[in-house]
Amino acid sequence: MRTLRALTIALPALLLAAPAGAAVAEPDAQLSVHLSDGVEEARSGDVLEYVVTVENDGQTPFSGVVSLLAGNFVEFGAAEGTVEEGTASWALELPAGGSATFEAVALVAEVPADAYQVVGLAEVTGASGEVIVRAADADAVPGAEAPPAVAGMTTAATGLPLWVLGAGVVSAAVLGASSLAIFGVLIARRRRRLAR
Repeated sequence: MRTLRALTIALPALLLAAPAGAAVAEPDAQLSVHLSDGVEEARSGDVLEYVVTVENDGQTPFSGVVSLLAGNFVEFGAAEGTVEEGTASWALELPAGGSATFEAVALVAEVPADAYQVVGLAEVTGASGEVIVRAADADAVPGAEAPPAVAGMTTAATGLPLWVLGAGVVSAAVLGASSLAIFGVLIARRRRRLAR
């Protein structure tokens, strides 16, 4: 019973002291992926030369697949890997500390009237098909008008919003008050038992 009481009192303090994400283990393979086609703009008829670079900064080798996806109006004309239904893909075997580069050539077909960017997306998937890491390359379509910016989505973050700080202070106060209240109840019960 004393162990339960001690946990009841200590749990809120432990929750506050634990770093965020402490229960999540870091994988041994630490992958990063970079994608570029070397241009900032793309229009109908352009040929884009995509380069995908994957790096393993971890301590163990990694096996998986690298995929390069493009919009419906972009067709891969050449790739060292497999091209299927608008996706180029390559088998990936990376030793610890290793890197690999993959290339694909794509043709921009007729750009739809509502498109304002030509976007390529590179992703690395693990052996069980889960996406490990992604990178995108976006080229502006000249003369196309981009939609208005959405706060928090298309503008750079400038720090934590004030409500996060407020919520943290309120949470800490609630946890502290509940710990004190529980401690007070336990002390009152003990005094009643001793008074009998």
